[in-house]
Amino acid sequence: RGDGFLEIHSHSLPENMKYEFAVSIESCRSICLNDCRCTAFAYASSYGCSVWHADVLDLKERDNNGGVIYMLITY
Repeated sequence: RGDGFLEIHSHSLPENMKYEFAVSIESCRSICLNDCRCTAFAYASSYGCSVWHADVLDLKERDNNGGVIYMLITY
């Protein structure tokens, strides 16, 4: 059993996020992996690290434009 992330390109990021301090995508990923409530994360240098602790609401998938959200998957 392990954890990984599914990369989803989204038109915009869902609003029910929580901001966390992180200086890189790797540190944002680590924050999510170490939080048992985390269901997804996103990172951009312009707004930092966002994490979701519940259902990711209003996610609209899109081709390579817009934001990228990483959904936690367990296998």
